[in-house]
Amino acid sequence: MNDSRFSDTPLLVGSGVTRKVLLQNNIFGNTGTLTTQVDASEKADYGALAPGFVNCGAFDLRPIATP
Repeated sequence: MNDSRFSDTPLLVGSGVTRKVLLQNNIFGNTGTLTTQVDASEKADYGALAPGFVNCGAFDLRPIATP
């Protein structure tokens, strides 16, 4: 979980990284840019404005049950 209040981009990749980053099986609670690496690859990620965890403040990141 990215709880950064300093950036809207959860994954900052340094300019010296030459391999393509793979984002896989993540839950993102924003709709902005996910990474600073332009050619990063995404696979099976989920994004929502409010993804719905039991208790983010206590790091209980189990998804809430929906009827």
